[in-house]
Amino acid sequence: LKVNLTKCSVYTTQPLAARHRSWLEANKIPVNNKGGVYLGTPVGTEDFIRSHLREEASKVCSMIEDLMEVDTAGRLETRWADTQGMYALVRLSLNQKLRHFTRTVDPRLIKEEFACVDRDTLQLVGRLFRMSPDDFTEWRVGRITNAFSAGGLGVVSLVDSSQAAYLGCLFRHRLLLGEDPAGSVAGFV
Repeated sequence: LKVNLTKCSVYTTQPLAARHRSWLEANKIPVNNKGGVYLGTPVGTEDFIRSHLREEASKVCSMIEDLMEVDTAGRLETRWADTQGMYALVRLSLNQKLRHFTRTVDPRLIKEEFACVDRDTLQLVGRLFRMSPDDFTEWRVGRITNAFSAGGLGVVSLVDSSQAAYLGCLFRHRLLLGEDPAGSVAGFV
C-alpha cells in the first residue's frame, strides 16, 4: 500500500499529542477539526456537512437553470433541444448527480439541504412536458417521481429516497459497523 502524503489530511475532534502533531507538521499534512471531503462524502461537523451539501445543491440548481435556457432555445429552434433528449438528460444524468449523498449522509440533512433541488428538478420536468402549475396534482407528481420500474418517469426525489437509501447502505454494510448479539446494527434498534 502506497500513500501519497500530499493528498492526505487528518480530521479529529480531539487534541493531538505533541509527537503526533509534530510528525504531521513535518510531513505537511493538514489537521482540521471541522471536516473534510473523503471519496466525495463530507465527514465532519454538522455545519461542515451542511455547507458542503449546500454548495453541491447550488451547482445542480445552476445546471437546472442552464437546462431551462436550453429548453427555451429548443422551443425557438428545434435543433437545439428536443423534449425526449432533455428528459433523458434530466433522468439519467442530472437526477443522479447528488444520489451518492443519500447513501452516505444523514437523511435529516439531505431533506433540509436538497429540498430545493427536488423542487427545481420537478419544475424543469414540468416545463419539458409543458405542464402548467395547475397540472402538478399529487398523482402527477407521484408519477414523475416514481421509479421507472414502478411505472413512473424515474425522476426520483432525493428527499423522498434519502432515508431508505441511507438505511439500506448501513444495513448492507452491517458487518463493518458491528452487530450486537441480538442482530441489530449498533446504534439502530
